[in-house]
Amino acid sequence: MKSLEMCELADMDFKVFGYFEKMINPKTEKISAAENVDFYRDMISLRLGAGNVASFSICRVSRGEPVVGLIEYHNHTEEAILPLDGDIAITIGPATLPGVIPADSLKVVHIPRGIMVVLKMGVWHSGPFVLKTDTVHILVALPERTYANDCVVATLKPARRITIAGI
Repeated sequence: MKSLEMCELADMDFKVFGYFEKMINPKTEKISAAENVDFYRDMISLRLGAGNVASFSICRVSRGEPVVGLIEYHNHTEEAILPLDGDIAITIGPATLPGVIPADSLKVVHIPRGIMVVLKMGVWHSGPFVLKTDTVHILVALPERTYANDCVVATLKPARRITIAGI
């Protein structure tokens, strides 16, 4: 029987097998829409064949005011969200006609650490809000560059913003 010693990724030449990326506390370029959110885009991609590419990004969210001021949806893709080291909450609403925010149908959903949620195409959603801890890292999977070519964002007027109770 052959015996192999385990080695660490950082200690070997891994490129012949694939690639990897440090997802917690990343050093890559970030873009942000809100003061308390650091979004690290397209950190690692997974080729799915036939030209399809999934992109995995990290969204690091720190505790902030539990007020929803922005809400968005994607016309041509679903979105996967996986909180890695803490619980989060997001506001969600059903798909509607373009530009029609389903204000009376919005819900706030608790997503526990380690549970991946996939949002269907057209589903309105807010950014994440941290629960119980100061910072949470969230793995986001979307087709590459969705934030640039399939992201419809609406800014809620101050009177229509949503406060999330109990956070």
